[in-house]
Amino acid sequence: VLLFGESTGATAVAIQLVAETYHRESETPPPFSAVALQSGAVQQWASKPMSEAQAVFDAVLARVGCNQADGPGQLECLLSRSTVELYNASYAAEPGDLPFGDGWYGCQFAPVVDGVDLLDTPAALLEARGPPPAVRSVLLGTNRDEGTQSVYLDSGQSYTMLPYDLSSSGLQSWAVAEWGDVNGARVLELYGNESIAPGSSSGMSSHWWGAASAVGDMLYTCPARRAARHISKQLQRAAEADGSSSRGSGAVADGGARTWLYYFKQVPHSPAARYGLEGACHGCEMAFVWRNLGELTGGKRETTLSHTMSSAWYQLAKTGDPNDDEHSAQGPAVLDGRRWRPFVEGEDEGAMQFGGDGVAVMTPQGDGLRTQQCDFWDTVSPPPRAI
Repeated sequence: VLLFGESTGATAVAIQLVAETYHRESETPPPFSAVALQSGAVQQWASKPMSEAQAVFDAVLARVGCNQADGPGQLECLLSRSTVELYNASYAAEPGDLPFGDGWYGCQFAPVVDGVDLLDTPAALLEARGPPPAVRSVLLGTNRDEGTQSVYLDSGQSYTMLPYDLSSSGLQSWAVAEWGDVNGARVLELYGNESIAPGSSSGMSSHWWGAASAVGDMLYTCPARRAARHISKQLQRAAEADGSSSRGSGAVADGGARTWLYYFKQVPHSPAARYGLEGACHGCEMAFVWRNLGELTGGKRETTLSHTMSSAWYQLAKTGDPNDDEHSAQGPAVLDGRRWRPFVEGEDEGAMQFGGDGVAVMTPQGDGLRTQQCDFWDTVSPPPRAI
């Protein structure tokens, strides 16, 4: 069984991947052997400590007038409120209405590190022990322009979207405000001359695209690389322990546990497949994975890429390996001769790159994904919050 999700769905999958239930020897193993984490799961907002959860709960209680009751009375009071009242007090709240607002580093209603079934953040648990032994394949990846939905000044309580005509000085001011003088200068150096994404609207300046790329790398692409490193290392250790490891310190033998990394670059022709966002945006890969041909109006290039991706996901579910050497029931060989190499921490950190020109191309041997940018973000990404 392949369990996979996108964005907050990837977070839900990650919680299953690290849940204490599936790591206890006395418990039943998970009912899945492969997972796919698309554009999510290991971000700072993937979980929150109990203290934050309690603060949000107390605020919602107060907003619906249930904060005067005791424990059982609070539950009875909440059950007496309508769905609309509860919705307006929580999900429909304006930024700043509740403590620990949604943003780059937190989510008001993220899963809680409760010390029972979730002992730490997903990122920390994947680094410490990896997936459960029953999980043999982990696919994860992101989209090139993930940041186009989150190009704002993040105060933690409110959002100020950056203007499409952002100037060089505006990019610098924003970067310094978010990450300080030294790291802000480095952001400007790395992203100050960003190219406008092919197939996107012409109304955005290159500096706006630089900000979008910075946010996308920080929130999605670089955490995915970080997670792939942790998972690959832990799967390798498990393979060595049970004797399924092959040559050297890195690769895992056929049939062993493996990690697969991807990077989606195709800008969908149809605005419907872009959800009103720009570039190869957050969620843009979904129409290709699901072969939603109604949203793929870019001709043979898009339908071929969709076939390639959906077949790879199908093959992952069937065999634990997205490559198809014997032709799947879906049709032609999945990657048309371009073999998807497993991600091996410290040895081969390449990614299968989908699109840009409608084809799938593997990162050359020895090359990594966004290496310079991710090496930088690995030094400035906020550490796991105290629990």
